[in-house]
Amino acid sequence: MLLGVTQSQGIQNPDIPKMASAFGGGVGRSGALCGALAGATLSIGLVHGRKTPADSRDPAYQRAHALYLEFQKQMGNTTCRGLTGLDLSNPEEAKKLRETGVHDRVCTPAVRLAARLAEKAVKSG
Repeated sequence: MLLGVTQSQGIQNPDIPKMASAFGGGVGRSGALCGALAGATLSIGLVHGRKTPADSRDPAYQRAHALYLEFQKQMGNTTCRGLTGLDLSNPEEAKKLRETGVHDRVCTPAVRLAARLAEKAVKSG
């Protein structure tokens, strides 16, 4: 998702997939912020982020806030645990993610939504 959005903006960097590797499971399986939402936010920063510490963060903040609110509205939650109902730090619970179809029913749509919202956010003027 992050890779697709950045490539569509002409940003090519082989480290991009590495940067997002730990987002899964709500940041390292902690159940916190949905990794898809985190990745979408990162893509906004890559396109609209400040170039120096003195630059305004407002262009990125405005887009990220709008993305967050729309994701929450459509998905009903912004945390991995809240979305999946699973504690992915527990190996037995993590096993259920795919066995019960939660990944297909929740995670895949969350990634698709986050990608659509990120694409819209990075293209907005």
